[in-house]
Amino acid sequence: ANEFFGFESNVGTPATRTWGFLVPMTAVPGNTRMRVYVDDDNYASPGDPCVVAFGEMEDYTLCVEYADMVYTSSTTTQASTAGVYPGAFTQQILRVAVVTTNPGNPISLDSIAFTTGGSSAAYADITNATLHYTGTSSSFASNPIASKASPDGSFNMTGFSPPQTLAEGANYFWLTYDIAANAV
Repeated sequence: ANEFFGFESNVGTPATRTWGFLVPMTAVPGNTRMRVYVDDDNYASPGDPCVVAFGEMEDYTLCVEYADMVYTSSTTTQASTAGVYPGAFTQQILRVAVVTTNPGNPISLDSIAFTTGGSSAAYADITNATLHYTGTSSSFASNPIASKASPDGSFNMTGFSPPQTLAEGANYFWLTYDIAANAV
């Protein structure tokens, strides 16, 4: 709608001309129409593409596609600094932000590896580890997607059902523990 990409004046001989342009981020994927015109007499004030004094116009079908999603980074932060007490359930331990760029062909995540390193008696103190997913919201909400009974040492959260399809930007996963009633 009234975009102007460039002009070249005083073209005396026939030749191929090339102008680049950026597709707006708001463009809807799929086919769209693009009208290109050359007006030999109106280069100083581009206007109505349907009014050409001397030149030509052509219509093209342009297919807009998004670039494939790319994993950018992961950041793990301590989810809460509040105390963890014996017999408590769904205690927030870690928040994992998985960051992606580009919206095309989203990545599906179906496994995340963790460790209980730093816990002196993980097998006895942690009765269950649960992984939650809150999408692009950085606030915790109970939305369990996988769990592991009595984790000790390295463990994987696998078997997400369904695998989590990531959104462009930051995607938030949360590791919570259920603490044994006799934990020390």
